[in-house]
Amino acid sequence: MKKSIIIYGTMILSSLIISSCGSNETIKKEEKPKEAKKVEVKKVEAEPISKKKEVLTNLIGEYKLNSISGSMGMNGMFDFFQENGKWTASGSANSGGMREGYDIEIAKEDLQKLKSMKIIVDKDLKVSFSCNGKMYFASPFKEDGMNYLLKGSPKDYSSSLSEKLKAESTFLDDYLYLYAKDKIAETDLEFVQFVGIIADAVVLKYNVKTKEFELILFYGACCDNAIFVFK
Repeated sequence: MKKSIIIYGTMILSSLIISSCGSNETIKKEEKPKEAKKVEVKKVEAEPISKKKEVLTNLIGEYKLNSISGSMGMNGMFDFFQENGKWTASGSANSGGMREGYDIEIAKEDLQKLKSMKIIVDKDLKVSFSCNGKMYFASPFKEDGMNYLLKGSPKDYSSSLSEKLKAESTFLDDYLYLYAKDKIAETDLEFVQFVGIIADAVVLKYNVKTKEFELILFYGACCDNAIFVFK
């Protein structure tokens, strides 16, 4: 009888041990952390910014007139510039083989024009020129070239236009070309009458080397021109 009890007890103990092991194994399986699913993240590459867009973006703001220089006819020359914060002007002309200089008196209304002239680069990268609060020229941003509104090719004009200039032009030498137009009505050039030149065409460009805007007014047929520099 005792032997039967011992055998029965041994069987119960073995059963408990096996049951316990099975339970531990189940717990271990349940506690095993699930592997995180790998999520593939696609890299979105930013669209490259063109050199033209980069330059103009860094130029957003207003730029005041700093000086004007030019020529009239075959031998006349003039300069308007600021000296100690005051606008002054002078000219010169050939007489008897000698160049003679003279002072130019700036009228009150012309002085106001000089002080109000500015180049504006808007947030949409449009570049415009205004005088006395009136906009005279505007060049909307164009990624793949300049606003080329010349009726002819550069070689057709008596000016310093680069012969390489065309509608697709952006950077030529040290300049970013923005706008060019001819056949401009005299009423659209009223702001420049005080300098004494005849003009019917305009070019707007930015000198990346000197960091200055240049507005060039000239007469397509011959000779007269004026360079307005803005800083």
